[in-house]
Amino acid sequence: MSAPLRLAGIRRRRSCAVSCWWGLVVVVGAWEPAAASDVDFTRDVRPILSENCFPCHGPDDAARQADLRLDTREGLLERVGDEPVVAPGDPARSLLYRRIVAADPEERMPPPDSKLVLSPAEVETIREWIEGGAEWREHWSLR
Repeated sequence: MSAPLRLAGIRRRRSCAVSCWWGLVVVVGAWEPAAASDVDFTRDVRPILSENCFPCHGPDDAARQADLRLDTREGLLERVGDEPVVAPGDPARSLLYRRIVAADPEERMPPPDSKLVLSPAEVETIREWIEGGAEWREHWSLR
């Protein structure tokens, strides 16, 4: 039996075996890192983007900054100048990832004055998603 779990901000998969001996239940398990493909856009990434990025880079034309939309597949895969917003398989080439990990407050997203901050686990989830191919799926209500 295996199930994806989130432990201390790191996605893990636990394999375990359960045994019963004289009424005593014994669980023997092994922890192993889960594959990057375990990150699901709809379940894991969209909520992060929705909470932290869509206020300025979402569907509202009036609030949108830098003519950048992160709520559509086209927006995530477009280029800003010569740089891809998301380069599937390569977080280091992805402008989105580089901006969320930037040390310079002038470059970092979300900007400090927004009072929005991505946790280390959220940053890692986005990195894993990009590294795993950045699969984008439409919201379940639109499928």
